[in-house]
Amino acid sequence: MKTFPSTSEFPLKIVNLNRPQLETAYLDLRENYKNLKISRGLHVFHSKAKTAIVQDNQAIQATKLDLESRLRAIAIKEAAFSKEIYEILDEVTDAFEQFEDAGNRLLLGYEEYEKGRQTFAGGRAIKSLLDAVRNFFASWNLIKDLIKSIALKQKSMNKKLEQVNGRTR
Repeated sequence: MKTFPSTSEFPLKIVNLNRPQLETAYLDLRENYKNLKISRGLHVFHSKAKTAIVQDNQAIQATKLDLESRLRAIAIKEAAFSKEIYEILDEVTDAFEQFEDAGNRLLLGYEEYEKGRQTFAGGRAIKSLLDAVRNFFASWNLIKDLIKSIALKQKSMNKKLEQVNGRTR
């Protein structure tokens, strides 16, 4: 991490300085200003990215709650049909739990990043956040595979329901 010199290192009274000393002080100030602008730009970029992740996580959480309530209502209504519905419900519940765990790990990584950013110790926190994002993507891929499996079982259940009811949907 680059450290910036104290303001006391730059001359307060420049009247007694000769031209080379003034130029050196000016160039040092210019370089430090450039580095601070770069740092600020990176900070703004990362802050916007993290805000988007948090907003996406909140939207996913709301969708998750809605889907859970809808699934419970369906499960209660159709529970008498067969144990296959319970198996599907268990898989869906597992998927939501995995998704929630991945989201929680992502949120913890983001919170660690925010704390590190406030103390200017962001390197480790950024690594932690990136690890949480990678973990989230890996979990997301596993959950998508689980959802495909659930969809296949659901199609099978629909066919059985059609046969039992003697009608097509």
